[in-house]
Amino acid sequence: MLPQINENHADFVLSISKNGLDDIVRSIDVDEKKDCIVADLQPSLIEKFAKKFPETSLNELDNVVQWIIIKSKLLAK
Repeated sequence: MLPQINENHADFVLSISKNGLDDIVRSIDVDEKKDCIVADLQPSLIEKFAKKFPETSLNELDNVVQWIIIKSKLLAK
């Protein structure tokens, strides 16, 4: 199931990912126990997101990145 996301957050992350997933994550793993994707986010993404949305929890960023990864995999099939 896709996480609930803020479209402004998603648009921002997509706008800075010019080279695809490499711009937003260093690695991607699957946590089979929790049935979710675990992404090691690029430090530059975290910094830019925190500056743009200082009032927002970084959990929101995790949700957006998870949504982007799942959506891209679904569209690739």
